[in-house]
Amino acid sequence: MSERLAPKLRKIGEVRSGPEGEVATIVYNRRGVRFASQDGRAKMASKRYKNKTCAYCGKLGASQSGDHVFAREFFLERDRGNLPQVPACVDCNNKKSALETYLLQLMPLGANHPAAHESVRTLMPKRAAHHGNKALLDVLNGPDATVFLIDQSGQRQQRIPVLIDANKLQDWCGLVARGLANFHWGVATPNYSVEVMPLTPEVERHILELASSRKNGGHIEGSIGDGTFEYRGFMCGDGEPASLWMIDLYGRMPIGGDPDFSRACAATWAVFITPAF
Repeated sequence: MSERLAPKLRKIGEVRSGPEGEVATIVYNRRGVRFASQDGRAKMASKRYKNKTCAYCGKLGASQSGDHVFAREFFLERDRGNLPQVPACVDCNNKKSALETYLLQLMPLGANHPAAHESVRTLMPKRAAHHGNKALLDVLNGPDATVFLIDQSGQRQQRIPVLIDANKLQDWCGLVARGLANFHWGVATPNYSVEVMPLTPEVERHILELASSRKNGGHIEGSIGDGTFEYRGFMCGDGEPASLWMIDLYGRMPIGGDPDFSRACAATWAVFITPAF
């Protein structure tokens, strides 16, 4: 990484408190993504994961290897052990790997978890030195700019925007939720519908109240990599392989909409997995 880009990377990776602080965030590009409102890539080719039902597409006997539900490269070296692993077919593994290659260039810049600064300092310089990481280089070579957004506590804050393809982030969250459903409950069905959306804090509380009120369904919570990713899963209690997942990325990093359309921030992704009819 050039000496010219290093200060920019450090600046984006810093998180400072207060309304005038520069806080890294993720902001969608203009793709019309709506907020919900009240209105491993490592290949593990052991027999354990071979010729099983693919966790992501549900195709019987299609898996050729194992896949980390959360790719190892998202984490510091010390946090890469005992990550959730599931069987995956070649097509799903390749699709998820392509999404991760893109997201690994950008998501750590918005990190908010306890090791956020260390993650940026440790993981990102090497990625910035790789000429193939165009998404990251575009951020580092782009103009210094800030936007004002409303954070999760309702405060107006100035942030450094990091633009990300919302469709890719949504697709990845959908795959992660399907992987978690398989890892925890053994659910893998080819006939499903997946809906992914970011939640504002008010809606997050409302959905949690509704999900927690169901007495017969399964419930699981997990924290991966010292808070790098956290999730809550709720299983439908009527025998259907339906579930709701709420996934927090990098310590509930602020997720902003396109500031030309919305200045609200979310911190949680909701993924609804329901049978397709």
